Amino acid sequence: MTLLSRSVFQPQKRVLVLAPPCTSTKEMSIILPVKNNQAGVTRFLTELLRTHPPSLYPREVIIVDNHSMPPLALPSTLLTGELCVTVLSCARPGPASARNVGTRHARTAWVVFTDSDCLPAPTFLTGYLEATSSGAVGYAGTVQAWKQDRWSRYYDSQAI
Repeated sequence: MTLLSRSVFQPQKRVLVLAPPCTSTKEMSIILPVKNNQAGVTRFLTELLRTHPPSLYPREVIIVDNHSMPPLALPSTLLTGELCVTVLSCARPGPASARNVGTRHARTAWVVFTDSDCLPAPTFLTGYLEATSSGAVGYAGTVQAWKQDRWSRYYDSQAI
């Protein structure tokens, strides 16, 4: 706190700002940045299709390939036609740049960021809907390590 803010400037909250609720998963875009994780993208899409009925699919899944070698290729078995999946390329390195590319191409106001080493649980999108119905602008779902190695057990024990 500076001398000016202590003596002169006294900020006041004018109104309580709440985000408009997201009322349907069709109002969401999933953005998935990825580099060199073809298997992770395949697992993510397979699990999304397995755990979510078509009525709960998001409007789109945007996969942003961040210089993978070889470039990502989606298996045709995962392109059902009911789930809109787009693969984009990102010229700048890093997951933040890839997320920005995905956000610029999203056709919805609500975006859900996840990573290619994550698997969606059945409540992946419905938990987000519940959180936004109370005015939240962010939501962190349940995270559980997939493997049972030493680092994964540590991750779970610390509730990271």
